[in-house]
Amino acid sequence: MISVILEEGVDLPKYESELASGLDVKVVSILKAYKGDKEVEVDRLEKMRESFERGTFKMRGFERVLFGTGITIADMPRSLEIQVRDRSGIALKRGLLIANAPGTIDADYRGQVGLIIVNSTPYLSKVEKGERLAQLVPAFVCREEFGRTTQIISTIRGEGAYDSTGTK
Repeated sequence: MISVILEEGVDLPKYESELASGLDVKVVSILKAYKGDKEVEVDRLEKMRESFERGTFKMRGFERVLFGTGITIADMPRSLEIQVRDRSGIALKRGLLIANAPGTIDADYRGQVGLIIVNSTPYLSKVEKGERLAQLVPAFVCREEFGRTTQIISTIRGEGAYDSTGTK
């Protein structure tokens, strides 16, 4: 079991269908925002937060926002990670993506779960407080060590890289 602490009014993430792999998670606050390689100006961030607190704000094209979920990891088995992934409908219809998908929440992380959302379009995209923008997928972790060698073990693929095995 993954133990979490919830901010007031925040629900546990949940599976939205019987065979879903991911638990949908909602956005409840704006923590930071970036445009290009710069953090947005303080006055813009405050306007974003004020608008979001009223229920909705418009995310600018190519802007990245770190949303808070109100969920803090209290304890997680060391054999797990939580992968943060896009919700496919949101990605397709609105172009809102997890910027570092899949994001990884390590077993020893003890902070609030954040979602780095990027508006991949040049258009404004409305984001509502409490909207389900991502999913969390618990996954087992294999912690294998790397060792140095001087010989490559040959394979049929060899050094073939992108598209080296074809598409048909």
